[in-house]
Amino acid sequence: MVTGVLIGILMLMLIIMCHELGHFIAGKSLGFAIEEFAIGFGPKILKWKRGETLYSLRCLPLGGFCKFVGEDTEDENPRAFNLQPKWRRIVVLIAGGIGNFVAAALAAIILLVGFGDPTVDAPAYIGEVYANSPAAVAGLQPGDLLIAVNGEGVKDWSTDLLKDLPDGSSFDMTVRRGKETLTLHVNLPAERVSENYQIGLLQDHRPVPLKNIGAIFSHTGQIVWDSITGTFKAIGRVFQGHTEEVGGPVMIVREVGVAYRDIGPFMVLLYAVLISVNLGLMNLLPLPALDGARVLFILLEALRGGKKLKANAEGMIHFVGLMAFMGLAVVVLIYDITRIAG
Repeated sequence: MVTGVLIGILMLMLIIMCHELGHFIAGKSLGFAIEEFAIGFGPKILKWKRGETLYSLRCLPLGGFCKFVGEDTEDENPRAFNLQPKWRRIVVLIAGGIGNFVAAALAAIILLVGFGDPTVDAPAYIGEVYANSPAAVAGLQPGDLLIAVNGEGVKDWSTDLLKDLPDGSSFDMTVRRGKETLTLHVNLPAERVSENYQIGLLQDHRPVPLKNIGAIFSHTGQIVWDSITGTFKAIGRVFQGHTEEVGGPVMIVREVGVAYRDIGPFMVLLYAVLISVNLGLMNLLPLPALDGARVLFILLEALRGGKKLKANAEGMIHFVGLMAFMGLAVVVLIYDITRIAG
């Protein structure tokens, strides 16, 4: 579990770094003056300066920032953020979210190439057989590939194995075990313990490997799109009172650690896609202290004929927003710890 937690922390650091790198690369490409590029918050552990920019690694790994000269104050440096054309500022601000979407796509590509496609129904491999269950009595074993039920071919786990089979009946399951093909006889008990009765096996959803480059890119887009729509659906559920959807860095690290322990790198990469997309979308919301709010202020500036809100006033709005987010972060932290402990 310790390894999983460390992987969760590393994953969050990389996702945040990709977000800040988006800002950094766009800013450097457009000639912005950058004061500091930092991974983490709090006291500096490591720092070095190259040119005008200070690079730092800080002790709290769950955060980071790319600080532009003139971002929240008036500055006379001709390369300051506040003196750049509106379109350039907008490009730099949305580049963080773009960095997250690129990171999500890369994680999805690694997932598809290294493990397979989680969106496609996989062959019906058996993952676990419960002791003393009908499946165990029949002789089914983990790793068996189910290929037929009562002579009817099975392609994947979408097949309803018990459809139209009454209690107390029996049926044949044909499986491939290594190079052997076996037909095993399964007897259902006279009474099922519940409507969701299972014959006593756990499905093994093995992703389907993709070899075609076109298919890889196509399925990458599908996975990222599913993460985007899933994020909006989760936000909707939170507003409906489903607070179990809310989780901060502590819960994320825990869930990634559990996923790594129980399933492996495959699930960690799926989490990386979802969390990276989530971070990119959240930062584009028009809320104070977020990139979306800064873009909104620039658009308002354009509507006012180029008349800017005073930098100190905008900076104060973002500061208040940041304090609100920090307060929310503390509440979520307590909520996470309470859920984990209880």
